[in-house]
Amino acid sequence: MKKILLALVIASATMLSFNSCTKEYITNNSMLPGVSYVYENVGNWTRQGTSNTFFTDIAISDLDDRYFQDGHVTVSLQQIDELQGNRLVYEIIPSVVGFYNYNVNYSVGRVRIYAEYLGDQTTPVAPGPQVVKVVLTDADVGN
Repeated sequence: MKKILLALVIASATMLSFNSCTKEYITNNSMLPGVSYVYENVGNWTRQGTSNTFFTDIAISDLDDRYFQDGHVTVSLQQIDELQGNRLVYEIIPSVVGFYNYNVNYSVGRVRIYAEYLGDQTTPVAPGPQVVKVVLTDADVGN
């Protein structure tokens, strides 16, 4: 019995010594780093025809074909949240903020923000200057 127990101890010690862990680090240098921009006083709203919708463009040179094809663009507006004790928050577009329904689209080199006026005035009013955050996020191609 002692010989069997000794053999098991030796076998276990041998197995543990040969079973070592190695860490593997996978680096993907083809990924672009995520980057964010904060633009203050975004304005210069242009009315779209005779509609209640206004738009403004933000030029972003880093928004290249790679981000456009494979990445993602997130746009948000800085607001004061009265329900949270007048704390600053970012409202992610699309969103309704105040009297405006905000939407966004983007192409290579620019982000366009739309603001549809929801107020009851007969003549729509353009939004005031906004603090806008734009985040460019890279991703692997899945298909």
